[in-house]
Amino acid sequence: LSHLTSTGRLAAGQEVRRLQTARAEANAAPHRRLALRLIGLAERNRAESEGFVSRTFDIRSLGLEPQATVTVLQGLSATLGVVASDKENRLAQEGQPTGARVLRIPVEVRWAAVRRLALTLRAERADVDVRGGTAAGLASFELTEGRGPGVSYLWGVTGQYTLNRFLRATLFYDARAPADAPTIHTVRMQLSAVF
Repeated sequence: LSHLTSTGRLAAGQEVRRLQTARAEANAAPHRRLALRLIGLAERNRAESEGFVSRTFDIRSLGLEPQATVTVLQGLSATLGVVASDKENRLAQEGQPTGARVLRIPVEVRWAAVRRLALTLRAERADVDVRGGTAAGLASFELTEGRGPGVSYLWGVTGQYTLNRFLRATLFYDARAPADAPTIHTVRMQLSAVF
């Protein structure tokens, strides 16, 4: 269980946010190469803004997240999950969405060579069905988990290479393909030294 309350004074007035979350998790390992996880989630995300209607919402959501991880070989594993949630905005104004159903299918593959190279590949398909209006703003962003209505895709790669005992190079690549917008690619490289 968690409860977070924050208050901020912006140029357009005061804004109060409350986030209450109840989360239950169960894990099982029926085989040495198979790990199962089930997460249940109930959440209330409420924001009240004096200046912006699009920043005022009361989103209640229920979610279920089953997940399976298979270890194929030593250092190589794959995880497949399903994230299903139903959300309702109880403070929706006219033109704003009143609710959403979100179904995400994330896949992750990890591979690590001893002390040298580690790779993580991620991909996700998200189906978001929005009820009510189609207005933009923070309320819609929170309601759709930042994905927007329709079918969208995310994918990425993180690679870490140990050059020597002091230097490590990391490459991050992420891409996002929203339903009604161009694909966005982000690449970042980092070189870090440990002494």
